[in-house]
Amino acid sequence: MLLLLLPVGVRAQALRPIRLAPANATLDADFVVLTSLREVADGRVIVTDGRAQQLYLADFTAGTAAPLSRKGKGPLEWSFVGFVQRTRGDSSIMTDWGNQRWLLFDGARVVGTTPPDHPAVKATKYFNGADQNGHVLTQRSRPLTTSGSIEYTRRDSQVVLLIDRSTGRVDTVAQARERPHRYTQTLNDKGGISSNSSAPTEPSAQGEEAYLMNDGTIALVRLEPLRVDFRAPDGRWTLGPPLPIRGEPLDARERARVAQSREESRKQMREMGLPEPPRIPLPTTLPALERLDPRELEDGRIALRRKSTLNKPAVRYIIVNRRGTIDGEITLAANEEIIGFGPTSVYVAFKDEDDIQRLRRHPWR
Repeated sequence: MLLLLLPVGVRAQALRPIRLAPANATLDADFVVLTSLREVADGRVIVTDGRAQQLYLADFTAGTAAPLSRKGKGPLEWSFVGFVQRTRGDSSIMTDWGNQRWLLFDGARVVGTTPPDHPAVKATKYFNGADQNGHVLTQRSRPLTTSGSIEYTRRDSQVVLLIDRSTGRVDTVAQARERPHRYTQTLNDKGGISSNSSAPTEPSAQGEEAYLMNDGTIALVRLEPLRVDFRAPDGRWTLGPPLPIRGEPLDARERARVAQSREESRKQMREMGLPEPPRIPLPTTLPALERLDPRELEDGRIALRRKSTLNKPAVRYIIVNRRGTIDGEITLAANEEIIGFGPTSVYVAFKDEDDIQRLRRHPWR
């Protein structure tokens, strides 16, 4: 059971509201679930729809969202979209999990791939951010070297790895607490993984997350107490103070929702023929954050989404500066969320009355 409680002496406090200016453009295009966004120099944006598995180039002036490249295994094609990340200048990079390679962008164009046998790609299946200095970041659990299962608890740690995109050199820069889960894999005759699965063992628990920002700084979201530490490119750490927010206690309605979600998860595991997670007591307090992966602002700050509840359905983001303190809080409607930031814009996805997701742009100071 994960309790994100504040240490003695740290009290929850009212946060300075940050109000978005009225939208200056809305895109007349249909999406399912937008997962990442990158604004390029000419004002257009590359967006990924993780649920629909689509890659788009959105143009707010023309009011269109056209497919970018195409799905496939050929040159400049993609098979499974990851998250598009800013690198140097007007360049970007995206993981292509289906082809086990990286897709490279110059502005609004796909211009190349980094192949599966490249040392940097082999060093990571995914990455949490990229920087202008030629690095990506990943987290790696203690490996399982045979067919079978391994259980990770909150006492275990992942290593946080900084990877040079050119050479594949791997540097261990930190450790982060594991998300409690059970990992199962089957190896083939050649020792490769033929199948694998992962299931939470504490459904409400979270793991610590690191994110590589464009200037090479690493933001590491810590738990118990909840805080954000920053590692500068020269290796120096700034340890953030405990954040003055906490998770909401579970009332009867929330307990029923959490219990129903767990049973649905157990049913899916049974249908997939996977081991069911153990039955553990329901938590008394929800996590303070919806998820620990941040949205990066162009000025070096990060936005972290707070946990919504039935009693407090609004979507809220805290803005954390490089000192690890909170500058303020953005509050959106329950059907809205921030997808990304540009130099002078913030992009908000919202669902209309037909449950179709759309995208609008707000000025951002």
